[in-house]
Amino acid sequence: MVRVDPEVSGITRDELALELGRRGIGSSVHFTPLHEMTVMKTLYGTRSEDCPVAARAGREVLSLPLHPGLRDDEVDAIAGTVRAIFEGRVR
Repeated sequence: MVRVDPEVSGITRDELALELGRRGIGSSVHFTPLHEMTVMKTLYGTRSEDCPVAARAGREVLSLPLHPGLRDDEVDAIAGTVRAIFEGRVR
């Protein structure tokens, strides 16, 4: 997983995911804060403001490919691609 702080990186998590996809690397959003799930909002009236740190993580965390069959060269390629996307964007 990576956390993408748009204020620092100049790119949002969703923009990173799109660019990775364009370059043939899948990614996913696997973290949804519990208090932002529909059932919690409906049953308990939770709001993003109730848990600001979790809400921010929910907007910024992206899962990169990870599985036992991932080779070292693939890990290097993924890391290099992420690095290349961020180059020139860091503020």
